[in-house]
Amino acid sequence: MIRDMIVFDYDKCTGCGVCAQGCGKQVIEMVNGKPRIEQDRLCDGLGVCVPLCRFGAISVEKVDTEPFDPQAVLEYRARKRG
Repeated sequence: MIRDMIVFDYDKCTGCGVCAQGCGKQVIEMVNGKPRIEQDRLCDGLGVCVPLCRFGAISVEKVDTEPFDPQAVLEYRARKRG
């Protein structure tokens, strides 16, 4: 399925973590100082995080990936809480 998805430009990313803190779905995590999303289905592609990045390291692009899954988001957040 082709849909909007956030994409990180790791050359521009400083690892500040603002995107992870501001993610509306709380699915961006910092791993080794860089943001990542465990699975594409966790990102709604709305790009709430894009304007948070002062370095222009996040964009929204059309990507061929799995559909957004709100239930998977809830399960991910429950797993992260422990």
